[in-house]
Amino acid sequence: MNPTFWSFLLILISAVTLSSQNYNRLEMEIVGIDYLVPNADNLDNAIGVHSEFRVNLNDRFSVGLSSSFQFFGELFDESVRSLGITSSLALNPDVYIFNRQDQRLFAGLGLGVFDNTETSESGMELGGNGLGIIPRIGYEWQFIRLTAGYNYSFKQDFPNYFSLGMGLNFGGRYIGA
Repeated sequence: MNPTFWSFLLILISAVTLSSQNYNRLEMEIVGIDYLVPNADNLDNAIGVHSEFRVNLNDRFSVGLSSSFQFFGELFDESVRSLGITSSLALNPDVYIFNRQDQRLFAGLGLGVFDNTETSESGMELGGNGLGIIPRIGYEWQFIRLTAGYNYSFKQDFPNYFSLGMGLNFGGRYIGA
């Protein structure tokens, strides 16, 4: 298993005794869809899918683990054997700036591992793995979670991109004081 997964699991176990005062402790964005705008001239816009599991530490802070797949038409100047599927796994701490029962505005800065390993038509390995950051803002309204973020990789051969996402959010609902 991935070390990031184990780190998140330790945080989750230690956070079980902490609980949000007015919101359910556990929540999950089951399925989300992203529209991606790469910061590269040789890439077209793309789509992605994601899910995220979060723990509300209190009314103002949550920590989440997200997993996503991005589908680019082509990642490199040389033709690749697949569609250009990339993936990321990120640890996302968020701060809720505005809480009003079933409406919550948040901002966060995630740390992620990106993977865009591809094989070219000539059999050459392209891309690789790298670390990156994901500053983001978002809005939760009942079961809908909207996010906007910028995925920045420290490794040069991974595409940086702006993303707009929408997902179905379960758990984490307002339970009152």
